[in-house]
Amino acid sequence: MKLDHYINPATFHSQNLLRSYAHLLNSAGDQKGKLLVRLGLAAISALLFGISIALLYPFFISLETGSADVYWALGKIIVLLLIAILLRMQAETYDTKGYSNLAIHQLRTELGEKLRRVPLVLLSGLRSGEINAVLVQSINEAAGFAFTLMNIIVHALCIPLGAVLALLFLDGGGRFALLICLLLPLIAPLYLWRRKAFRRGFSILAEANSRLKAEAVEFTQGLSVLKSTQQLSSKQNQFNQVAEDVAKIQQIGTKKGEIPNLIITSSVQFALLVILLLGSIWVITGSSHWLMLATIMILIARVSDVLNFFVQMASLLEMFMISSEKLAALMALPELSQKQAETLPTSYDICYENVHFTYPQQKTAVLNQIDFCLPEKTLTAFVGSSGCGKSTLLKLLLRHGDPEQGRITIGGVDIRHMSQSQLMSLISVVFQDVYLFQDSILNNIRMAKPDADDKAVIEAAKLAQCHDFISQLPQGYTTQVSDIGTNFSGGEKQRLAIARAILKDAPILLLDEPTAALDTYNELAVQQALNALVKDKTILIIAHRLSTIVAANQIYVLDKGYIAEQGTHPQLLAKQGIYARFWQKRERL
Repeated sequence: MKLDHYINPATFHSQNLLRSYAHLLNSAGDQKGKLLVRLGLAAISALLFGISIALLYPFFISLETGSADVYWALGKIIVLLLIAILLRMQAETYDTKGYSNLAIHQLRTELGEKLRRVPLVLLSGLRSGEINAVLVQSINEAAGFAFTLMNIIVHALCIPLGAVLALLFLDGGGRFALLICLLLPLIAPLYLWRRKAFRRGFSILAEANSRLKAEAVEFTQGLSVLKSTQQLSSKQNQFNQVAEDVAKIQQIGTKKGEIPNLIITSSVQFALLVILLLGSIWVITGSSHWLMLATIMILIARVSDVLNFFVQMASLLEMFMISSEKLAALMALPELSQKQAETLPTSYDICYENVHFTYPQQKTAVLNQIDFCLPEKTLTAFVGSSGCGKSTLLKLLLRHGDPEQGRITIGGVDIRHMSQSQLMSLISVVFQDVYLFQDSILNNIRMAKPDADDKAVIEAAKLAQCHDFISQLPQGYTTQVSDIGTNFSGGEKQRLAIARAILKDAPILLLDEPTAALDTYNELAVQQALNALVKDKTILIIAHRLSTIVAANQIYVLDKGYIAEQGTHPQLLAKQGIYARFWQKRERL
């Protein structure tokens, strides 16, 4: 295993402690005010609890001397403890009343809305399993446990503080208060020292877990392809390797943390032992009352439990902080500008005007000086070798990203001046990779036009050559699509996608030649479905089979991000250039 594979920017970059806590607080969203109030109540509760422990001393003195003040001393302790309990119960309503769940829901909703506004060219650089890890695990950790963890910190700080404040006002308690103030803060540098190690370990573990989730998603979604290509064993080995890496990282973290954690825990115990030892000396020498030492022993027993629990939870605290930082990083991604066009285009000619585009994290532009206009209700094909920029052309029209230079217009309107919903109302898409959702067939088709009635959906399915195979299913149109659509063949999924496009009836149609990977029967069925779809549309098609585009109104040949050739099929053959060579290769097959 190479840990280098899992090192990420968070591994060696530890944020300011206050900023990290601010991240946890901000993860509460609209519940932040409630969280702060309840942390305040928890702090007061812990202070009162610490004070009540210190007040045991005058109570013990009253008992020893038989003073009449014994009931007053006991009453103060009982009242303080009752108030502390009530305040703690009220503080814990942050979890019991479901405010943490509201924070989780809000974060997921906000992140979902954020992802809608982020350019897909940015998100495509992230694996779906990694995004899923943030949506599920990171949000649960950041928002779901914010109160629990910060409540532990509050109690670790405020119980000793409350006791110290009370001891200052008790006869003979000042020296113990001073001793506690001198020794317990020495634990802070040890925590800060270990925090860097926690940061390294948990950032590497978080990265490994993200990759494991991504591998799991890819493995399960790609099972049919992996089996057909005899790559199942290879992919499973890759998944097993990452799973093994996660286990080893956990083992290394546990082993490396044994001695440092023992040092911190021992330091806490040592500090408390010093307090007890000096207190015993003061009692023996007669400079302090033995009942004061008894009170301090009770305080030490309680503080010891709280501090040891804090030491044990400190690693989890860092892990949850890393989760909140991952969430913050996603929320900080740049967004596409959103405008609302006052009027939509009335014509559907499409123009690319000197368009340049480079993918994030890449230095070389994938599109350069792209300049052409496509008349409405024409068929335009794009041809070129893999990686030449064909798919990117269509992605920019869908606003998966914006060009860094130039613009794209529909009917003379810059697509950046339309909202995403306005733009998508003009465009239907049928690509080779069809995604079907875990819902009924009826709803999978209807998602193209949510207000369509069942009759319209079924009519679209008939035109798309879907009706026959859907009718043969036991539950017909109400049949539930299995995860990732594995209960349908490639041709059937293509026809369902075409049914969506027919139902939507948008004036612009984008095709990534949907028949390229189909057998003869399905190719014929899909071609018949396409014939019902393409009437009176402005069509842009990525061509893989040149025979399907010989009748195109115009063909553009892309090479290394530039338009190398353009014309009709006969014109391009006459040029004896790239297109002609593609055609000659096809003829030889």
